[in-house]
Amino acid sequence: MGMTWRNLRTLIAFVFITECAGILGSLFTISAIPTWYAGLMKSASPPILEPIHYLPPVLKALFLAPKLRLVLNIIHYASDSASFFA
Repeated sequence: MGMTWRNLRTLIAFVFITECAGILGSLFTISAIPTWYAGLMKSASPPILEPIHYLPPVLKALFLAPKLRLVLNIIHYASDSASFFA
């Protein structure tokens, strides 16, 4: 049983929809971040980098990594199988 065009389109649609849901959620919460972060109790010693600068890219990488791994697995399987899109 190989990967079909329909399955590949479904996978791409699923990844696209989940990414859009994350973007949509961030649009509703981004305005509250400055006041929310400013209201947190912080330690007396300042960190080297403020979390507001490095947290978004780290979280994006953590959420995107499994999806990228899945795509790489599909590409690897496609290169080994002559009937990938049969």
